[in-house]
Order: sequence, then C-alpha cells, then structure tokens
Amino acid sequence: MKQASLFFLIFLSITLLFAEMPQEAATANPDYKIIYMISPARSLSTVFMRTFAKRTDLQIFHEPGINPFVKTYVPEWKIVFKDDAFTTYEDMKKTLLKEVQNSHLFVKEMIFMAFPFIKDNPDFVKNPAIRFFFLVCNPHDTTVSFYNRISNHNAQFPIYYRLLHDLFQHIKEHAVHKPVIIKSEEFAENPEKTLRALCKHLEIEYQPSMLNLEDLSSNFDGANWNEQKVGESIHHWHGTAIRSTAIKPARTYEVDAQGNPTFSEINEEYR
Repeated sequence: MKQASLFFLIFLSITLLFAEMPQEAATANPDYKIIYMISPARSLSTVFMRTFAKRTDLQIFHEPGINPFVKTYVPEWKIVFKDDAFTTYEDMKKTLLKEVQNSHLFVKEMIFMAFPFIKDNPDFVKNPAIRFFFLVCNPHDTTVSFYNRISNHNAQFPIYYRLLHDLFQHIKEHAVHKPVIIKSEEFAENPEKTLRALCKHLEIEYQPSMLNLEDLSSNFDGANWNEQKVGESIHHWHGTAIRSTAIKPARTYEVDAQGNPTFSEINEEYR
C-alpha cells in the first residue's frame, strides 16, 4: 500500500488530460462501431457495461481477452473457462472484426488484459471503427475493493494504474478517434448525464432503456455477454453488479484529515 501516493498522482494526471468529452466530429463514420471500454478492476465497469447491454442495437463482449491473458502470462491463476472461450488474442480479434460487420459491439476489458493486445495490434488501434474510452475509479477505492474480493492476501496483485496511463497515451497517439475518460464516481452520481454525453461522443442514439437494470439472478451464466468464464467465477467477481437493479453512488473508504487514505479497512499486516 506504500504505492498509494503513486496511484493518486497517476490518477490525477489521467483525469487532467481530458476534463470533458471532446465534441469534434469523427473522421470516419462506419455503419457499426466497436465501443471498447478499458478500466482497472473494481471500477463499476460491469454495471457500466450492463447499461449498454440494455440497448437493442449492439452485442456485448465481456472481458474477451481474459483467457488469452491467463494462458500467456499467469497460467497459475485458477480460473475455469467455457469450452468456447477465446484461446488467443488473434482469435478474439478476428471474431470482433467479423461481428462488427453485423452490429455495434461493446467490449469491456480490464487494463491488464487489454495492454498486451493493444500494444501488439497497431492495425486494430488504427481501425476507424474502434472507439476507445477509459472508465477510471479513485485508486484508493479500487485498492480496498480488490483486497476485499481476493482470498490470498499474501499475493501481489497490481492495480495497473501506470499501465492505464501508458495505454491511454498510446491510444491517444495512434487511434483515429481520441479516447475519452469517464470517472466511475461521476457515472454513479449521474448515470443519465454520463451516458448521454458518451452516446453523443460515439455518435449513437441514447436509449432511455439503458438505465432500466433488473436482477439477472444467481443463475445468470453470461451467455448474452459472450462471457468467457464459467458461473462460479462470474458471480465471484461480478455478482453484485449482476444482481443490481439500480446504479448507486460508489462506496468510499476512510481518509485522514488531509484526505489521504488510511487503509483502515485492510488488515495491518497487508498494508
């Protein structure tokens, strides 16, 4: 937790890069778009994705890069995947580029899964059909939430804010459409305003149904999300978001008189 101050500096530098969504016209207007959201873990990203899952004009791909990432970089992670899960980033890319011929796609990806794929596929980044945006949460809240979700507190699990910053700069430099940043806290406080602004930026119509979330039940298997993981893993990481019926303000954690995180919610030996 000694890296907390670094997390905050990086977070601040990211948010200052784009204080508001740009309004310039797109340089290309393909029939369908791949809306590609990148975020750290525990950033309300699944709830955000669920708002797009309520639309009638697109297909969801939930963390399509997780199996290729695990197989390549962390095979020791004990995650059970579906039989038809993507096994390589190349298979994933081919499927996305094929499916976008028929409808808009919304891709939700964690930063650590997205980073190697994006850096190794400049053609994908430069594709005018791709619209990137970043959903970023206060790293203090992300860190405590992640700690509460993992079982092995002796392991090292970086939250990857430095990678987030680096990938944002890379996409900003090479993509046809500049990426934008959305703060998770602002989305939670005013979801309709946030979604309307994003839809305008993406040049798609805002649909009021995006705010109508329902409990997807404990039996939800993620089939209509093109989910890669099997049921138990889905609900371990995304159970609260799956059962949510409303978008609520994000949980916050204790800070001291100077506004610095105390991490009092974390066992002292792991701080």
